[in-house]
Amino acid sequence: MVVFPLNKLVVRPIIVKGNYDEIWVILVNSFPNFAEAIFGSILTSMILLKVRERFVENWGRISDIVIYSCASLITGIYVISQEIKFHNFGGNNIYDPNDVIASIIGVVFMYGLLNKYGVIQNDR
Repeated sequence: MVVFPLNKLVVRPIIVKGNYDEIWVILVNSFPNFAEAIFGSILTSMILLKVRERFVENWGRISDIVIYSCASLITGIYVISQEIKFHNFGGNNIYDPNDVIASIIGVVFMYGLLNKYGVIQNDR
């Protein structure tokens, strides 16, 4: 929760007002989309894992990789559909293709980390 205000209030104004290369401006402007994809993937994964735990009779045999794949898909659909203004649940967005790319990179990055490390210790 500290990263968003720090980026918006401190880092972004310094980079935008300074004489930095355009890549740095793109990175600080698109960082919130990258972070949203990361946090969304983790949160959705944890929710789906808890659903599996709660409804073990029906969902108990679903593997972690399926859970992480579904979480990544749900998160990807949410963040990209928000960016292309299919919905406006995340606030006022201005379409920027770099934001879509940052969202995709964040989802793919987290998909890899989730499949490698998971989000909770699996006692199965």
